[in-house]
Amino acid sequence: MVDVHELIKEAGRCRGRYEGLTPVYRNDAAIDDLFQWTMNFADLKTSVENASSRAIKASADVGVDTGPIISMFLKLKAGLQASASNARVVKTVASEDNRLNLLAVAEAVLNRQSAVTTDPARRDPPEYFRFQDAFKAFPFGAEDELLAELGNEVGQPIVKRWKTDSRLFHDAPQFVYASREPQPLAAVLMVPPNEDKQVWGNSNAMYPSGQNRVFFGRFGAVQDGVRFVNTMYYVADGITPASA
Repeated sequence: MVDVHELIKEAGRCRGRYEGLTPVYRNDAAIDDLFQWTMNFADLKTSVENASSRAIKASADVGVDTGPIISMFLKLKAGLQASASNARVVKTVASEDNRLNLLAVAEAVLNRQSAVTTDPARRDPPEYFRFQDAFKAFPFGAEDELLAELGNEVGQPIVKRWKTDSRLFHDAPQFVYASREPQPLAAVLMVPPNEDKQVWGNSNAMYPSGQNRVFFGRFGAVQDGVRFVNTMYYVADGITPASA
């Protein structure tokens, strides 16, 4: 089982990396699914059920703001006592204010499994990543700009994927995050907000931030030399390099 006390502290540290940021893209449906998977994968459900409310409240850590995580765990414990369904519990716990807490707990669990990389140059990365300034944004309709920036060898496979996704989701405009160096990476995403898909944020997501931008996501397959992102969970602006 998971050591709930240590997990709360680690989740507090993960959450702290996003403090002071301005979210521009947040995929609530994907975050909820990730957290629900985490409950099963890490046996988090059993661990929280077995921990007393007093013990959860005692999981504070000097120098780390664990308060929001502790509050969420108490709500999670109450939900588990009332329902055996993970999906129902996640729905109860999830809220706009709590989504960052859900993501922080999931990231903490993934960190314990060495499943998160912060190095965009890594050629054999684990499944998940938290990057800073690893992608350049290209708004919908900017295929020519992307090709000019990245070159045909890297850009053409991305534009092909972009056009395919745009046809599949013709009612939802698509934009792209992409990079050429240190290796070709790309994510094709729906322009937020999109209520039907539970994607929130604003149009700033598809333009350069002018600040440092943080991305948390999950890799997919490599196609034609480009490593595509399967899921982008969270994008936010404003973190300083010293606190990344």
